[in-house]
Parts: sequence; C-alpha cells; structure tokens
Amino acid sequence: MTLKDKFHEELKNFIVSTSWTHKIHAKYSDFLSYLSIVLKTIQIGGSALTSSGVIAIITKEGSFWFKISVAILSFITVFVSAIDKNLNLEEKLLKEKEFTNEFYRLKEKALRLLYQIHYDESPNYIIIEKEFNMLFNRKLEFGSKLSNVPDFVVNKARNSLKEKRDNDYTDDYSYCIPKELLTNNNIQNKRKDD
Repeated sequence: MTLKDKFHEELKNFIVSTSWTHKIHAKYSDFLSYLSIVLKTIQIGGSALTSSGVIAIITKEGSFWFKISVAILSFITVFVSAIDKNLNLEEKLLKEKEFTNEFYRLKEKALRLLYQIHYDESPNYIIIEKEFNMLFNRKLEFGSKLSNVPDFVVNKARNSLKEKRDNDYTDDYSYCIPKELLTNNNIQNKRKDD
C-alpha cells in the first residue's frame, strides 16, 4: 500500500465517521429544539389559561368542574415547568449545536485533504499527515464530550443520511454555478496551449 493509498483510506474513514457523528447530533439538536418549543408552548398556554381561570374564580364565576379544571391545568403547567427546568434543554441544545458545528468543520477539513491527495500531482504528505493528526486529535477531544443519543434519533439520522445523499450535488451544479464554470475545459485547453 502506497502512502497515498494509506492517507486516502484513513481520510475516507474519518470523513464517514465524522459525517455520521455530525448527522446524529444535528438530528438530536433538532429533537431538543422541538421538545423545548413544545414545553415552552405548554407552559405559556397553561399559564395564560390558568390566569384567566383564576380571575373567573375570584370573580365567583364558573362551576365546580370549571374550578377543578383550572386546578388540574395549573398542576400540569407547574409540572411541565419543573420538567423543563430539570432537563435543562436550552443548555443541552447549545452544547449539541456546538458539537454539530465542530464535527461539520472537521468533516469539511478532512474532505479538503482528500481532495489534495486525489487531485494534487505531488501532495506534501508530511503536511497532510500533520493536518490529519490535528483533525483526529480534535475529533477525539470533542468525541469524549458527546452526549448519549437515543436510538430513535440515530435511526432518524441514518435515514436522513441515506435518503438525502448529503454529498451528492450533481443535480444542483446547474443552479449554483455558471455554465461556463461547470467543467474544467478552460484549464485543460490552457495546458495544451502552453
């Protein structure tokens, strides 16, 4: 196995592993965000309804069952508030977003190294190895801080990665890149002219 083959394989494995971690924690971040919104909505709605119910009780309006309903709603609102505070979703969400962004950066930097190995005629393997080791150590550092993610989130990430083909931009080139820049014919023609 040549040095180029060795780095090529290591980088491919690193990119796949990092992409999976990124996608899993991106989906976990989405889940935490959704859960936070649901809990906040219940708290706000419950508080508003409880307040209006208490006002009705104070003004001596409403039946016995109305008063029981206000008491139950008040209990649910306090219970949901306690769950929200106990779960500390805002802090977890910020942490997950940080991890998601870091793993995305690691993946993109490794992809850049893979491009270098693949397209450069004589890549500098000493620099590539140094950069790869820095990426690998950074991944280990952040990997040790990751939270455990529920299985349903992992399954959602698996489906998302496989269905969306995150790294296949073939259909999108014509939308984002001018037609004359889609191929490298100009570069090849220049080389022939030289």
